[in-house]
Amino acid sequence: MKTIQRTIALMALLTAGLGLQAEDPWEGGFKLTAATFSGAEEAYLGQGRAYGLAMFGRYPLGRSSGLAFEGGYKFMPTTTHTFGASNWEDKSDGYYGSALYQHQLWFEGFTLQGGVRLAQYVTARRANFFPGDGTSLLTKYRGDYATTVKPMVGAAYRLNAQYGVELNLVSTEMKNVQGQAKTGTMVELALLIHL
Repeated sequence: MKTIQRTIALMALLTAGLGLQAEDPWEGGFKLTAATFSGAEEAYLGQGRAYGLAMFGRYPLGRSSGLAFEGGYKFMPTTTHTFGASNWEDKSDGYYGSALYQHQLWFEGFTLQGGVRLAQYVTARRANFFPGDGTSLLTKYRGDYATTVKPMVGAAYRLNAQYGVELNLVSTEMKNVQGQAKTGTMVELALLIHL
């Protein structure tokens, strides 16, 4: 339920931001992302895929370069692990902000980008215990927040005035409810909607 509330709040923020958009050359919009994070299920973080929504803005520095900023929310859906008389349902979510330098190469609309991402993720677990007498015990755990600043690189292509696509490789570190860290590279694919 909190995921739905956060998504609605982010959409309201996006809508409110439309009136605040500056005059040219600043441009902005939002993006829908889908990502993979190999080993997430084995690390008890949630599914190995993630989904998110973000706002972005870009300010050109010159004819072929610019600075881009984004802020968003990402979640990894629930995965279930069964152990004898119990099962664990783990999921993760969090917020992030990125600052990127973009450089246009080869042909119009294609850019390479690199920068850093500040992210804060947390993992939650619902543990169901079945003692064998026909009853069950539900326990909820929440891990510590994992806050990191990590590098990212990627490429973007502007399809037309309103839409674009983006592929990023983001160094990521998350912690499960026991505090064990999982480090790896998250591969993100995003649909950009320019306003």
